[in-house]
Amino acid sequence: MQEKACDKNLDHCPFCGSNAVRVINGIGAGFKQPMVLCTDCEATVSFHEAFTYSELMNYWNRRSEQSD
Repeated sequence: MQEKACDKNLDHCPFCGSNAVRVINGIGAGFKQPMVLCTDCEATVSFHEAFTYSELMNYWNRRSEQSD
């Protein structure tokens, strides 16, 4: 069984709980915007304010603080 690629800097998926989340380049309004993809449930999430990996990581990880 092949291990799924994941980004250790990102918290688990809020939809299925998997740690198999990674950053991909998506298409925004005329630009490539980073997005988080869960390779287990295939949820894809982007944030309009996040244009870099670092900003995306901060937004993604901040949402788990609010649900604790």
